[in-house]
Amino acid sequence: MQTGLKLAPRLWRRFIKPRWREVLEAVRTRFPACRFFLHSCGDVRAILPDIVELGFHILHPVQPETPWENVLAFAAEARARLR
Repeated sequence: MQTGLKLAPRLWRRFIKPRWREVLEAVRTRFPACRFFLHSCGDVRAILPDIVELGFHILHPVQPETPWENVLAFAAEARARLR
């Protein structure tokens, strides 16, 4: 079941986030109008602030196996972080 991250958030921030930052910055430099879409399996709420900070434009974290009781509550949380 996909109930959370495969890595602890601190490990994701240490190893994955810097690589995403490099990739996104490289693409933005060459293609400034590019928009970024991230699909993630499982519950990514623990790193949602990081995803927003990196500048992803679209997040697709929802799938039938994700055990969130209220997807609308997740969407509201994500929108609040973008303000």
